[in-house]
Amino acid sequence: MDEELIGYEAGGAFANGLSQMFVERPHTLVFAAVAMLLVILTAEADGGGRNLAAQRKWFWATTLGAAFAVFIAGLPDVATGTGLALIAVMLQTVRAYFSTQYLKIGHRVVAFHSADPLPRDEKPVPYGPRTTATKMWWIVVACTAGGSVNVFAYLMDREISLAGVVWVGFCVVLPFTLGILDGIGRQRVARGQSLQFAVISVISAGIFTVCYLAIYGAALRRGTTQR
Repeated sequence: MDEELIGYEAGGAFANGLSQMFVERPHTLVFAAVAMLLVILTAEADGGGRNLAAQRKWFWATTLGAAFAVFIAGLPDVATGTGLALIAVMLQTVRAYFSTQYLKIGHRVVAFHSADPLPRDEKPVPYGPRTTATKMWWIVVACTAGGSVNVFAYLMDREISLAGVVWVGFCVVLPFTLGILDGIGRQRVARGQSLQFAVISVISAGIFTVCYLAIYGAALRRGTTQR
């Protein structure tokens, strides 16, 4: 009974908060809804038989529209509106990089996956038909840096966050996964990406390196034995 009462009170407080916001700052809810609608519309970029150039224009037009709507929703606090708009653009940029061919700088398309399948004799050997080893290892650098930041934050304030645990766990899984893939595939260490591997070794205090090399060596020996 008490739990139901607490839930009812929490729901009532949330509804009252929304009502108060609508009265005091009605534009916030209106433009937040507009921003959400525009973000949803970005998914329609590849609809209607548009060519890639038209899809790209649709995606970024709706993205910038959503960012502007978020900025207006944050007013009269200009700093909040600007920050939310930048976050919206950043998230859409990350989405464009990893899942589309819409991110274009000058005449160059910047994307995690190649538009066309990579040649079979690509060097270094890619991690997939459209993912180069160079791109993969720079992503690993970024992920390891994020995990290291979370570990450092914990050492400073001794407070564990769920996001930090997930990020660190992801960074622990990475060296084992890549070590197995490279070892069984009889590839060079880090598939020849020496710069990224060195950077990762430094920012992970050598932990990534030890884990990767251990599993890489074991997988390499297993692959050799099977042959």
